[in-house]
Amino acid sequence: MKRLRQIFESIFYAGLKPRDPFYLSNRTTGQRIRLAALIAIPFLAVLGGVALAAMGYFDTSSRLPPPAKPLSNAEIAAKMLPDLNKDIRIETNQDLQVLDVVVGRGRISGSVKNATTRVIGGAEVIFELTNARGSRVGAVSCRFARLAPGSSTPFLNPIAQTDAAYAVVREVHSQ
Repeated sequence: MKRLRQIFESIFYAGLKPRDPFYLSNRTTGQRIRLAALIAIPFLAVLGGVALAAMGYFDTSSRLPPPAKPLSNAEIAAKMLPDLNKDIRIETNQDLQVLDVVVGRGRISGSVKNATTRVIGGAEVIFELTNARGSRVGAVSCRFARLAPGSSTPFLNPIAQTDAAYAVVREVHSQ
């Protein structure tokens, strides 16, 4: 049995088992310092990292400059279009207002309103027609006769473009 134990210890310890039963107390001062350093250095490194983190050493936001003030819409426009004439005015016919437009099933319908205080003898509204994807498919003209002041008038016109889905007002003419 002793022989079997010796074989097992030689395989398991591979000759590294100390022969001295007092091997821990018989160490030299250098061996003791080396063991203490092996345990203390990682502990001190972790403790130092925690202390630095607690003091905010790793916080980069305190070292960053404050964010730049965002530009207003007027400042952006002034930078992008410095030579733009601000007195541009697009003249449009304000006599007639298109209140609503519905396109579908081969027809365009809706209503228009006379926005003046006088009778409009005749008017024409030209609509651009687009399909569901927004591609232009044609145009249609709707004519009106005798619009009373401040009144709204419904309209219904057939259209040839069966795939038309939307209408956009292109021109308004009144007499």
